[in-house]
Amino acid sequence: MTAPGRESEVVVLGCRDHGESDKIVTFYSRDAGRFTGIAKGANRSKRRFVNKLELFSFLNISYLEPKGRGLAFIQEAELHNSFLLLRQDYHLYTIASVIQEILLVSLDEREEDQNIFFLILWAFHSLDSRKPPAAILQLFLIRYFDLLGYRPNLLACLNCGITENSAQRFSFDSSTGGLVCNKCKHPETASLTPLSPGTIKLLGSALTLPLEKLHRLKLSGKILDETSTMLHRYGRLLFQRDLQAWRVYNSL
Repeated sequence: MTAPGRESEVVVLGCRDHGESDKIVTFYSRDAGRFTGIAKGANRSKRRFVNKLELFSFLNISYLEPKGRGLAFIQEAELHNSFLLLRQDYHLYTIASVIQEILLVSLDEREEDQNIFFLILWAFHSLDSRKPPAAILQLFLIRYFDLLGYRPNLLACLNCGITENSAQRFSFDSSTGGLVCNKCKHPETASLTPLSPGTIKLLGSALTLPLEKLHRLKLSGKILDETSTMLHRYGRLLFQRDLQAWRVYNSL
């Protein structure tokens, strides 16, 4: 038995064929979080689903939500934005795939968070608009970790309390999620990433700026390298795995 029909804005996080004519699609929804549905006859559809259920696309869907933990039944789909460039440009596809894989490994079914939904849209729209892709990925990651409850502490050394605006140098310790000054750090600690003052300042701004202004931050050169290393190590520790898409991205 199914519940009454629902409607929601969604982003497609996964899509695969099921049998000869159906598709199994995983979405992140604005008001229902992550869920998976079946689109019956999608591969034969000439109206309801044609060119709509593509990876990374932004849609409005109508669906029936089942009782229990079964698949939702996708009835209709209206395309808002296909983010076509993310599937045509291999570099952009790889970065979007890092975002996709992180979402799939870190989000449970039916845990709704509109802030995550809007962050995904911001990232895909920014990539599709040809904003600097490596910078967009890092800005997405630091905001996403914050939304998951793992906000990096970038204000002071977690051991002695000396603030980051002092003359002391700092590293980020992925195992504790915060800064450690040079006096307190243990050099043999593998989870440490040295950070320049410019990187710490920029990451602090990335955590506090409104989402619509986030793209104004300029990550390049040393700041981009430090940020990428820090967030990769932090994410690997949080999720207890190294993502396949990240290995592909690092090989480019």
